[in-house]
Amino acid sequence: CQTMLWPGKLTFSPSGHFPNTSNSSQKLFSVVLYSVFVECGQFHNRENALVDHLESVGESRGVAAIASTAQLPLHIIAFTNLCQTVEQTREALRHHVAAAQGRLRGIRNCLTWDPSDEMVSQRMKGIPEHVSQTVEFRKSFGVLQEFGLLFETYLYHPQIGDLQSLAEAFPDQTIILNHVGFPLGSGPWADSEGGGHMGRRGPSLAVEDKWRKSILALAQCPNVLVKLSGLTMPVTGFGWERDGMPPSSEEVAWHLAPFYLECIRAFGPERCIVCLHRISHLTRHHAAILFYGMLSKELLLGLV
Repeated sequence: CQTMLWPGKLTFSPSGHFPNTSNSSQKLFSVVLYSVFVECGQFHNRENALVDHLESVGESRGVAAIASTAQLPLHIIAFTNLCQTVEQTREALRHHVAAAQGRLRGIRNCLTWDPSDEMVSQRMKGIPEHVSQTVEFRKSFGVLQEFGLLFETYLYHPQIGDLQSLAEAFPDQTIILNHVGFPLGSGPWADSEGGGHMGRRGPSLAVEDKWRKSILALAQCPNVLVKLSGLTMPVTGFGWERDGMPPSSEEVAWHLAPFYLECIRAFGPERCIVCLHRISHLTRHHAAILFYGMLSKELLLGLV
């Protein structure tokens, strides 16, 4: 189970239950046996950190404190800005290792970029185009192997080629692509020919084609894994967040299966991770969970 701890929305009880999810969600995830926390900008020590590159250490410390009483999450994927100097990166990672109390497994950085302000969230501001191709980033990126840490990232589909270049330059570094590389379908990327309900939603055919070619090329890098997640987020343009009622499992499967199954075929089941995005929204997207469950079964049985 991947976890993000949003204040007031998600907490762990000592038994491993999610107390603020619905009864139907509790039946699907009655007890969490294994959990990985993925950084989400919480608990940053912005006021008391002596230097800016150490402020994110507060997140590892805060999550470790929760885990010490709830026994979850077992592992932590933290954040530190890899655009900083090598010395700053090493110092930050040493502090994260200590703060995480043996739970640190990796670092996640956002590599998204788009010329439109509509596509730039608060966390994306200031990230330059092709940031992963810069000398500064790659020097810091190389430090991850010194600490035995994996690298996670989320990006938009035009940056998948940059990630491929990074993976080829560091063949021994494990990289996990989140949210299948976000094929864009909102804002300036919106598909003007999209339909309603079971009509076509989401990314345009042109975007889907470019995304598919990029995914197939990235899958040739054996050090890259992919998370089957995130396609219900607004940037992909499926638009369920604007509907009055949650989608049916059939509708979710109709729209999302082509993207997820393409990833499974390209990467193979052993390099795919099924991930429910935002557990705190299960009551709203309960139908999507049924689809993810079906997808997990197909992965396990090797039916795709």
